[in-house]
Amino acid sequence: YTCRSAEDVAYIFDAIPGSVTEIILDENDIDVILDLINTTKNRMTTLINSKENITSSIITEHQIEKI
Repeated sequence: YTCRSAEDVAYIFDAIPGSVTEIILDENDIDVILDLINTTKNRMTTLINSKENITSSIITEHQIEKI
């Protein structure tokens, strides 16, 4: 399978979780890999921020109840 975009690579891993997938990239496709790394990093940052926001909301509600 030859990939041309980070979305293509991400789709493979999203569609077949836990599988071993061989991905063939041309030497010029290093930008695709870097793009995927950045995309994944941004997704993780978003997830972490969401979790922190939810946690702080719960704490705030709990403190209000105590008052």
